Amino acid sequence: MLGLHDVFHKYMPEVTLDVHEYGVRDAAWIAAGYQKNFGVQMGAVSNPNVSMEIRGYAWNRVLPYIETELEIINIRFRRYLVVDDPAKRFRFSTTAINDGRNSMGIYSTFSFIQEGQNGITITENIHERTRRQLESIKAFLSYFAQNATEVKHIVQEKREELTQGKEQLRVHINMDYVKDPANPTVTVPVILIKNGQETEKTFNNFYPLVESTVSVVRPQGYAIPPEQTMIIDVLKKHHIDVQVSEKSAQGLLELYTIDSVTRTGIEDKEMLSVEVSKKSSISRIPAGYHIVWCSQLQAAQLITMLEPHSIWGLAQQPEFKSLLKTASIYPVIRIMRIVED
Repeated sequence: MLGLHDVFHKYMPEVTLDVHEYGVRDAAWIAAGYQKNFGVQMGAVSNPNVSMEIRGYAWNRVLPYIETELEIINIRFRRYLVVDDPAKRFRFSTTAINDGRNSMGIYSTFSFIQEGQNGITITENIHERTRRQLESIKAFLSYFAQNATEVKHIVQEKREELTQGKEQLRVHINMDYVKDPANPTVTVPVILIKNGQETEKTFNNFYPLVESTVSVVRPQGYAIPPEQTMIIDVLKKHHIDVQVSEKSAQGLLELYTIDSVTRTGIEDKEMLSVEVSKKSSISRIPAGYHIVWCSQLQAAQLITMLEPHSIWGLAQQPEFKSLLKTASIYPVIRIMRIVED
């Protein structure tokens, strides 16, 4: 993934596509008597910190165009659904910023994931699987070739807004998929295991909407103690600009205390639920601290990474568990503004 991001940061493309295949015979589906038959699936950026103009454009213009083009040549296509067990919830692809879609989409990129339909074996139906993937990619490229000027303009505008903090006074750090009362069911193509018949099945456990549950005010930046080398190293690997303060500075600062850490389920995964309290004061940032300003393209990403109660933050990772000791002061300081001495 680091290699991909090195290439991404070298060229800063406006559009990216991550290509995979999905399994069709998950154990829970087989036990229920079905095999997935969804066809080619494609997902767009889903993290709510990405402009709705980009997300909505992808859902309402790009994906319908590809679906129409593939329908002409008899290839089934839909927006990417994630569901390992038909008895559990159906949702769209993750809001995490560490995959091959949102990790680039968080820079206001039109970033997509394509999931072709796998076979029961590696080689089963390989020619047709390849054809479907290829035709979908061709339709994808066709759309963006025809609309390149418009797309480049949107991305340029949104990337400028990201560095300036426009339209992003708050950053969403906790979120999950929820039901839509206006769209409570989802109908998907399946193959019946008992006789191989192709049919459609409607499920009621559909959770298509992303709901933000916790957001934070966007700070001017963060101050990181020099001994937090692992945090600093991760930021630099993500091409985030990190500066070392040569002298102390006074500012309106915010410090978190870790109040509690429990386990919870989000996006069908076990996560840490972190409760914090916050204290603000006019204090000094010592010389030698590493400063990360939010006036850069990676603003939404770095805020998501550095907030201790963020579900997609560094503190969720096992190697950073020492950051979440109950009753301890979280070492990363929020800089709300610099105050003249």
